[in-house]
Amino acid sequence: MLFLTFSTLLGILVLYLIKSAAGIDLVPGFSFGIWGWFKENIL
Repeated sequence: MLFLTFSTLLGILVLYLIKSAAGIDLVPGFSFGIWGWFKENIL
């Protein structure tokens, strides 16, 4: 059960990063800030 939960959360995070990288904005003017943090610290 723990593996399934972890995998699901990781999948959602990856999809969110792909969406952000593609510039798709589901809610205009709202962001969780994950993409900005990822660009600063990882890329």
